[in-house]
Amino acid sequence: MFSSRFAGSEASDEANIRLLLDRLEDVPLEERSAHFRCVIVLLEPDGREKVFDGRCPGRISLGTSGKGGFGYDPIFVPSGYEVSFAELPAAEKNRISHRAAALRLLADWIDRQ
Repeated sequence: MFSSRFAGSEASDEANIRLLLDRLEDVPLEERSAHFRCVIVLLEPDGREKVFDGRCPGRISLGTSGKGGFGYDPIFVPSGYEVSFAELPAAEKNRISHRAAALRLLADWIDRQ
């Protein structure tokens, strides 16, 4: 839930990654499923809420790879890919990301209104 503070409130991305990989050291790759999640809430003037929940499924790799992105990108391999988020071109990562998925749901809802 507080992934950016996984290794402590002042921890770096590298410290978070190191702690996560240490904790998963004995977990086989096929059991390292993970997902990124983005939730967008639209609050209407009358108080009604619309919730748009975007996810990008994948797995946690055995080690880091790639220099792009931020956070857990060097160890997150999205489903259907063999490379980490940090290795994907930014345009591809942005197309398949959890944020993009949530925004697509919001845009689809707006189009239907």
